[in-house]
Amino acid sequence: MLIRMERTFAQLLGEIFQILESLVPLLSLLVVALFFWGLVKVLTHTGDEAKLKEGKRLMLWGLIGIIVVFSLWSIVGLLTTDIFGDAFYLPQLRTS
Repeated sequence: MLIRMERTFAQLLGEIFQILESLVPLLSLLVVALFFWGLVKVLTHTGDEAKLKEGKRLMLWGLIGIIVVFSLWSIVGLLTTDIFGDAFYLPQLRTS
């Protein structure tokens, strides 16, 4: 016997957007940490060319990650506003 869960397309989109909205703060934290880890490597290994190159690479990927995450956050926010009429807000970590 199959259990059928009937839901509308808007409910499905709402669930997907809710998952994405809850992931944005975590992803933001990770990419900013990646950027700063690269910055620390660049500042502490000025004499070692390989470590300097690795630090620059980490900074570049961190910057790309920041752009991607905040673009994703903006797109999800705009779609949520357009589809559901909810107010656009900054994502926050759940504390409880």
